[in-house]
Amino acid sequence: MNYIVFDLEYNQPFKINSNNIHYKLLHEILEIGAVKLNENLEIIDTFRIYVKPEVYKKINPRVVKLTKITQYDLQYSFPFTYCYEQFIKWIGSEFILCCWGSNDILELLSSCNFYNIDISWLKVYINVQYMYMKIYNLNMDISLKNAIENSNFKIEDEMHNALNDAKYTAKIFKALNIENINDFIINYNTNIQSGIKIRDINDERINKHKLKTKCVQCGCFTKPMNEWLWYKKEFRRTSYCNKCDNYIFHVLKIHIVSENELNYNHKRKLKKFE
Repeated sequence: MNYIVFDLEYNQPFKINSNNIHYKLLHEILEIGAVKLNENLEIIDTFRIYVKPEVYKKINPRVVKLTKITQYDLQYSFPFTYCYEQFIKWIGSEFILCCWGSNDILELLSSCNFYNIDISWLKVYINVQYMYMKIYNLNMDISLKNAIENSNFKIEDEMHNALNDAKYTAKIFKALNIENINDFIINYNTNIQSGIKIRDINDERINKHKLKTKCVQCGCFTKPMNEWLWYKKEFRRTSYCNKCDNYIFHVLKIHIVSENELNYNHKRKLKKFE
């Protein structure tokens, strides 16, 4: 069994055009970086590939500043479907995906959905950020950079480089020295837990009107940027308000009250890009 620690860097549009048919892909992956760890959490192989922009062909200046990825870097890149195939081939058959936080796993799934790529192979994964927070009893998300510094590791290679960030994540993963890693494995493709919570967004009992998204500022309906994606104990989605020019991050929990009654807990906040 190998552990695949991966990281993504991605582009974002300058502004959403209401007539843009690609609005469902809020982020377009530009780079995939990963390291393959053996059972002793030692790096045995690495993977890195640039992804050719097909939706948002000009890189947002904020992305260039953060990632240092330029149009020149992408001149010999490959379409996402090819990069994805190469990534899956490199991963192999016996593996568990690992990443820092939930964003990258959600963005990978979002891109696969956009390109109609089968994701049934993704059964389980590990959120190393969550693992770190549990070990150190933290109740707020911690950035990869802060975790590295708190672990007294030197930042020798630039961050926001997919391969470098995957290496840093793997370094923290190993340093945590978890006795039973299986305790932190998250099942992605889970079915409904009867009597507790809906985990299938296509469940026929769900009122589809309850799935619509609204702006946290003006209250108007917003354009979904991606599908409702399940993460741990809730559904997550990002939407865009054309009136306020804001991105909104949504969290939805659907509890089963009775056979014919569901409780919808929908929270939303402005999404900030860093």
